[in-house]
Amino acid sequence: MFVDDSNTHSLELFEETRKTKWLGAFSIGLLQHSGTENLDEKDYGKMLPVQGPKCDRNGHIIGWYTPRKLKDMSDLMARSVLEWVGFSFNARLLWEDQGIPRGLRSWNEILSENYESVIQSPLEFVSRNNISLIEPLGNCGNDVLLWWQRVEARPDSKFPSK
Repeated sequence: MFVDDSNTHSLELFEETRKTKWLGAFSIGLLQHSGTENLDEKDYGKMLPVQGPKCDRNGHIIGWYTPRKLKDMSDLMARSVLEWVGFSFNARLLWEDQGIPRGLRSWNEILSENYESVIQSPLEFVSRNNISLIEPLGNCGNDVLLWWQRVEARPDSKFPSK
């Protein structure tokens, strides 16, 4: 799983990530979302952005909740809007090409298509945007187990911004 110092993790998150067979996804709460500075408290509570899987009644991922409006899954991939911290991986996706289930792609496979490219989205590990191969975690995305605080240095600080 991807962690950094601007996240607050629930202990349940670590139990959920242990369930990941290959590629798992869970919901994260996004704090300090831009565009909410002028809202009063009651309106802000209604607009708290969450990124995470959207599931059908059978517990299969059918889409994604994001703070941005998206037209379809290709828009989600093209705009690289998903935060990596909302995913957990089996490490074999990162260094092996063997034993990976059909429909999932390894890091090496992605990079071999275009060596100069940068992996923009965790969804690139799924062939043809087949999100049905992603394992929903955290009660199918209903439980927010991680809060991303989006901490950045001030422009006038000694540290680089972003």
